Amino acid sequence: MAPVIGVYSQPSGIDGYDPKEYAYIAASYIKYLEMAGARIIVVPYDADQKTLDKLFNGMNGLLFPGGAADLTRKSKFGANAEYLFKKALKANDEGTYFPIWGTCLGFELIHSIVADFPDDVLSSIENEAGVARALNYTSYSSRMFAGIPLYLKMYS
Repeated sequence: MAPVIGVYSQPSGIDGYDPKEYAYIAASYIKYLEMAGARIIVVPYDADQKTLDKLFNGMNGLLFPGGAADLTRKSKFGANAEYLFKKALKANDEGTYFPIWGTCLGFELIHSIVADFPDDVLSSIENEAGVARALNYTSYSSRMFAGIPLYLKMYS
């Protein structure tokens, strides 16, 4: 059976669509997951906790997509993301594998949640365009990297 993946929406950033009234998910995230064989549940960023609980119980994983939104606990976007993230941590601690993926803004959101939403967790950096940087892994014991081939370990 295909996994059910929740895709977290965000306040609309599209001209003419008030973010207080409209939510947004780029179609590319839905298509990406469908092409990988997943079924999709839209997770409204502004849902109440009862709705989030019901949706969470019907998902096998969650995607925090890229975009633009307020990454603070004060926002409904940040507060509900933190609620779902903590539910996923609890599920994983209790033996139910529940992955969360963050792309761009979603990755920043995860960092903000884990760091407990400090104002300075995200900062600007200067980088030269087109310059590749080495990624140095310090551990291969996680589920994500447990099966990484030796040749990739050698070049990381």
